[in-house]
Amino acid sequence: MARSKLLVAPDTRTGLGPEALAELRAALRPVDCQTCGRRFGRRFGRREAAALVVEVTGEDAVASLHHPGCRPPTQVEVASPDGFTPLPHQSWRARLLKLPAHERDDLVFLVNPSYEVARLRRRRGRWQVATLDLYAALGLGQDLLDGVVPLPSLSAVVHEDRLSVHVSRGEILLERWDLGGPSFPPDVAGILATKDWLTIAVTTSLDVDESVRRNPLRMLVDARQARLGAGRVRYTDAAQRPRASDFADEDQRAKLLAYAIAVIAMGTEVEVGSKVVRAAAATCLGDSEPITGLLPEDRTRAAALVALSYMAREYGGVHLMAADRGGAAAHHELFSALCAVTDYTTALLTEEPAGEQILVQYQADVVIGTPEQFRATYELHRNDTGDWGPDETRGHLALLAGADVRRRAGDVIGRYPRVAVV
Repeated sequence: MARSKLLVAPDTRTGLGPEALAELRAALRPVDCQTCGRRFGRRFGRREAAALVVEVTGEDAVASLHHPGCRPPTQVEVASPDGFTPLPHQSWRARLLKLPAHERDDLVFLVNPSYEVARLRRRRGRWQVATLDLYAALGLGQDLLDGVVPLPSLSAVVHEDRLSVHVSRGEILLERWDLGGPSFPPDVAGILATKDWLTIAVTTSLDVDESVRRNPLRMLVDARQARLGAGRVRYTDAAQRPRASDFADEDQRAKLLAYAIAVIAMGTEVEVGSKVVRAAAATCLGDSEPITGLLPEDRTRAAALVALSYMAREYGGVHLMAADRGGAAAHHELFSALCAVTDYTTALLTEEPAGEQILVQYQADVVIGTPEQFRATYELHRNDTGDWGPDETRGHLALLAGADVRRRAGDVIGRYPRVAVV
């Protein structure tokens, strides 16, 4: 995006000084007028000149861009920060960067939160752009390693058709940035499913809409022009629903279901009835009504068909949450028999697991327990100083033995890319 020369009032030049004005020219980009909300026009391939308006109170100031006809360039004093003019037309831009990392790509959500507005602060008598100070106060750092530290102020919410990044202070939502359409292709959702968090980088030094030949993150970090943190990845109910696109095509889904039927026959010497098969097939397409109408023993087998279909697709591990310990033991007995005739593994969560024990259990293909056990295990993981590595997102599909189990699982259920009631 071409940058226009800013129209600056003489008292602004004197009051801010050349260094602060240079920082503002690097940080501000005329997209929408902050008075009328309309776009800045173009002349000879360049955007029209934008009027710089600066409002100052004590050691703080806000700089904004306007059409010269809407508000001429000026600098004014206001009594307090509450006196700053509301600026409802701020533009932001974001993009997802795919960065090569070991055996898979990593993702970075890169955002410029404010194109036409900048915060300033006077430090030791000199004005400096301080737009990123808000994010520093929320815990975002300036080192690459800060990008892998989950913060309570950041979260990434995966919807069916978009990704939302939320910035919060306690219960107050401060900012929300949504990426959808071509900016959120299916392969991105696949990468997100392998991680428990997403790196979020905030900068005002880059026009995020401009194409970049190489990864700009290192450059921004080296210049201390970005703030980084990680947000826990969560999924909406609609995004978690199993769907046809989880499989390559209908033929693959049918073949994997046939494989699962054969495994149950080998492991239990029981032939699965057609009603059970149809219920499992419907669950793989996001419809749990047929499976919840089966008798308990048939529901257990149908759940096994769903789990085996997803595991054979190499879609990640399965976490099966039973209503009680007895139900968990019954599911574990069935899956132990199935694992005996396959290369899969299963684990039953213990009541009070130690850290090392959890690591071993989470490496299993099918982990079984009550929702309370999964909650306790996940909290232990989140509070642990060790590195869970890939085990933290080993559970890709959560199978819930009844609708009440979802309620009892609480917030932990939001971390699974796929969830089905069985």
